[in-house]
Amino acid sequence: MLKRILVAIDGSELGNNALRHGCALAKEQGCEIRALYINVDPFLAFPLLGVVYFQREQMLQAAAEQAAGVRAVALKVFDAFELRGDVQILDLQEKGKRVADLIREVSSRWNASVVVMGSHGLQGMQRLMLGSVAEHFLRIADCPVLIMKS
Repeated sequence: MLKRILVAIDGSELGNNALRHGCALAKEQGCEIRALYINVDPFLAFPLLGVVYFQREQMLQAAAEQAAGVRAVALKVFDAFELRGDVQILDLQEKGKRVADLIREVSSRWNASVVVMGSHGLQGMQRLMLGSVAEHFLRIADCPVLIMKS
């Protein structure tokens, strides 16, 4: 029996779909649910931005607004399922740390029974350039993982 479901969301429709599946599972199992959004510092992810783009505060403000939008959508999904879920937003600001590492830390600390997340199914150059959070998390996860494919 599941006690806690952690859903990693990224603001995409695929992430929202993963959240809806997580909510359906939480409702069926009668367990807690939490959505997790990792707000990645754009200057950390793309260091050259600091060289070619000088309006750092505007970029960080846009990232904060995006995170607020993601939170609002997640809360609406919880409401649609009549669940009292919470949304956790973390900032990734540490060089060398990856989104999947933070998801694992949160899932371990919160004692998640399962982590639900989407996979965009990137291939070729896109996968090489962007990487796969889902794939990396699968390798390091210490609990079951449910992947929703695009």
